[in-house]
Amino acid sequence: MESFRLHLPLRLLVLRESTEDVKVKGYDILAKTRLIFDAWAVGRGCPGIIFAVATIELALASLLYHFDWTVPGEASGQHLEVPEASGILVHRKFPLVAVPTPR
Repeated sequence: MESFRLHLPLRLLVLRESTEDVKVKGYDILAKTRLIFDAWAVGRGCPGIIFAVATIELALASLLYHFDWTVPGEASGQHLEVPEASGILVHRKFPLVAVPTPR
């Protein structure tokens, strides 16, 4: 789930409409105002990020400790880069393929 937080399939969330007049950080938002939320920004301001980072680091350390990792065939480490392809959906430009060998 953490990878979905960082690499979202959709950047903008569904339109929302305020139901009453509110003030947010000094800004007046009137009732019936349509709002669009940037999920990418929300994902990087996650309140549980400290717990998530610790959990991910523990899982990654466990995988690195118990396995030797190689790329298949004649591929090099350059194939492990994670560029994203943009469009309606965001996805990896190249699939990630790595072969684990138990130690």
